[in-house]
Amino acid sequence: MEFFRNPNIDFLGKKWYFLAFSLIFSVAGILSMLFWHGIPLGVDFRGGTLVYVKFSHTPDDNAIRASMDRAGLHNARIQRYGTPAGNEVLIDVSEQETNEQALDRSKTQIINALETNAPAGKQDLNNASLLTIKNYLLQKDSLHLGTDADQRYGAQAQEIRHAEAFELCEYGRRPSPDELQRIFPK
Repeated sequence: MEFFRNPNIDFLGKKWYFLAFSLIFSVAGILSMLFWHGIPLGVDFRGGTLVYVKFSHTPDDNAIRASMDRAGLHNARIQRYGTPAGNEVLIDVSEQETNEQALDRSKTQIINALETNAPAGKQDLNNASLLTIKNYLLQKDSLHLGTDADQRYGAQAQEIRHAEAFELCEYGRRPSPDELQRIFPK
């Protein structure tokens, strides 16, 4: 199959036209970023919290935005990602403070705004930071560690990866000492 017979195109003879065309659009793009739209900065450069949320139903962006406004997060960016059937949303909240407590507070605000039937007074340890898990374990002190509690629970909070540990604490049932030993071996 032959598309062209004897193609003889002088690309190098037209190089100045191509360079001028490319230069015009490059300068227009740079001027647009500098004077009109600004350079879009990600959360890495401006600070803040990214929360990936998966819904069981098709998410309504306006309802999510209204929930964020009610929670006091007025400039949240809401963006769908993945396949439409995945029902996944990325929520981006700008935060001036970048320490772990401030970021955890923002994440907790987002989760609380989206949860409509969460049990009152229960922490969602599935969405908690290591610091929150450590503080929760220190508060409960189920192993009765006393003075060694801070160091031991800090290490345990880093090791918690198993869903069973979250479920035992999340639903408020106090685990038995045997369950604690199985989840947190010495």
